[in-house]
Amino acid sequence: MNIRDRRQYPRYIADLSAYCYKFEKNGTSEKHLAKVKGCVGERDGELVTPDKVTDISKGGLFLMTIRSYPADTILVVELMLPEQGGTVSTVGVVRWKREISGDEPYIFGHGIHFLYMKKEQWSRIERYMLQIKPFSLA
Repeated sequence: MNIRDRRQYPRYIADLSAYCYKFEKNGTSEKHLAKVKGCVGERDGELVTPDKVTDISKGGLFLMTIRSYPADTILVVELMLPEQGGTVSTVGVVRWKREISGDEPYIFGHGIHFLYMKKEQWSRIERYMLQIKPFSLA
């Protein structure tokens, strides 16, 4: 069985910036959440490179990062949708990870499965997917 046969939902080619934060087992996100949302790192004056989403579907997305997250890590992902202003937040789980090359500064690619998203947030993503091309393995 190939990858295409296992996919429940069609994927769409995306070019989105995103920020993600590890969700801790006690229900809180990383302590520097507010700093990262402001694009500032933990050290004074440090800028944070946004993560990059290259494909998206109803079931999840592919996230390229400079940071490695192991499988089963719960993440809050904030997507910056063009032309809609603001961000869309979702909670997902890392299903798999691989090292990537050739797309500096990103080092890791993660397959993220959506766990939770508010209905109005999902509506905004659906509107975005109507404007982009389906992903094709051919």
